[in-house]
Formats: sequence, structure tokens, C-alpha cells
Amino acid sequence: METRLEAVPTAWERAMTLAVGLADSLALRALRARGFRSRHEASSLGPLHVLEGEGTGPIPILVVLHGLGAAATDMGPLMLAVRSLAVRILVPDLPGHGLNPDVPGSSMEQQEQAVVEVLDRLLEDQPAVVYGNSLGGIVALRYALRRPDRVAGVMVASPGGARTTEEEHRLVMSSFRSDTLRNSAALVARVFPNLWFRQHFVVGMSIRLRRPAARGFLLEARYDQTFLPEELAALRAPILLSWGADERVFPPSHLAFFKRSLPPHAEIQEPEGHGHSAFIKDARGVAAQLRKFSHSPSGDPRR
Repeated sequence: METRLEAVPTAWERAMTLAVGLADSLALRALRARGFRSRHEASSLGPLHVLEGEGTGPIPILVVLHGLGAAATDMGPLMLAVRSLAVRILVPDLPGHGLNPDVPGSSMEQQEQAVVEVLDRLLEDQPAVVYGNSLGGIVALRYALRRPDRVAGVMVASPGGARTTEEEHRLVMSSFRSDTLRNSAALVARVFPNLWFRQHFVVGMSIRLRRPAARGFLLEARYDQTFLPEELAALRAPILLSWGADERVFPPSHLAFFKRSLPPHAEIQEPEGHGHSAFIKDARGVAAQLRKFSHSPSGDPRR
């Protein structure tokens, strides 16, 4: 019989939740041991957890935004790989994710606003290069639209938010179902198509997608909240869209939407061997993309 994750957690699910929490705590300890600091910043949705590290430049500030059901600690491989790229590395947990408290009943707009508040405070007056994967890509693009003077460049990897058809939007949202371990395993296989140890992510994905923020997003995300072509066309910052050749979460029509809608100065790459979340398997490759992107054609760092 297939294991179904009920609305009221069973003893097994409670034990798995504790195990996932322990794994996250160990990942946080490992990053702290490598020099990253952990703190909480106030926002309109309560405290937001942020990991911060120092590097050797040349980017003054690099912001890294994770995807739905993920956490700042998941970006650890990339955080270590980009230390030679940035003086300061900021990796927040999105509201209701990671070490942040649950935010039941909050809307996507409220969650984005909380991130804007924290980034505004942390960046002060210094523009940042912003990297976002999946849901983090949506947040990165929206921040670039709302705060163009604070964004020196934005790299998005397999971002969500493409406006194609209402039916396709519904199908994509339903593909994130994690009500059974079989569905979670299928989702993990699409997120990490080339990762040999991907089965280790199945339980964690199931547990994390049950948190109120993730469940609320999947239940309430509306087609009319996706990007309008004219919104993306208005982006002023340098843009790199990375859409791996092995992308399995979003359909090809989503890539086609971004190709049509991003402004002419946007660069689009389709790297071989990259899936939806390439930073897990190929953090160095993603860092290399960021390194090349973060320099102007003349070789000067974007500031």
C-alpha cells in the first residue's frame, strides 16, 4: 500500500519531520564551521533567517534565493563555490521555509514584500547581483522590477512564473503534489534527473512541501499572478536566464515564454547536464556561469 501523507501527521511523519530538522541543523552547523553566519532580520511577516558569508570579490554583494520547499542551507554547495566571486554573500530563507516560522494564511504578495523589506535593509545603498532558482527566480525578477536601482544583475535558473495557458498553469501546480511518497519521488526525479543519490531527498521534499507557506502557494497560486510579457520587457538590469537542457519540472513552453518576453539585452543559456536545480550537482558550473555573467563585456565587475 502506498504511504499517504495525511493532513494530521502520523507518528512516522512526526519522526521524519524531526529527522529533516536534524539534517537541516547539521547542514547549518557545517556552513557555520566554514565561516557563514546565521541571524534573523525583522520583516512584516516576522523574523526572516539569513545566512551571510564573506568572500574575495569582485562582486560587492551576491544574493542567493532558493526555490519552493527548499531552504537557505540547501544552497550550501553554491555558497561555497561562489566565495571567490563576492565580497558579501546573502542567502535568506524565504518566508515559511527553512529556519523561519510558519506563516499560515499569508499571501505570495505578503511573502515577497517581507523579502523586499529584508533585502532593502541588508543591501543599504549598494546594488547586488541576485541569483534565484525556481520560485527564487520569481522573487529575484520581481525584486529587480520593484528595486531596479538595487540590482546590478539578475541570474535566474529555471524560474517559475511563465504565463502560457491556464490549463498548463494548473497542470504545473498539480505536478508538485507530495501527498504520497510515490508522488514525492516522481517530483524529486524531475527536479534532479541526473543525480544518483536523489532518493535521499524524497522524504525531505514531502515534509517541506507540507509546510503552510509551500502548501498555500501550491493551492492558491493563480494564473493571473504569473508574469506579463510587458513586465519582463521592462527589466533594466543585466539578465542571464539559465534553462538546463535536462529541465523536467517546467515544460518547454515556459522557456519559450521567457525567450519571447525578456528584453533584448537578456542572455539565455541552455547548459547540457543541468536540470531544474543544477546547483546541487554542479555548483562549480553554476558559479562559473555567475562569474562570467557578473562581468561586463569589458571585464569590469558589475557594480
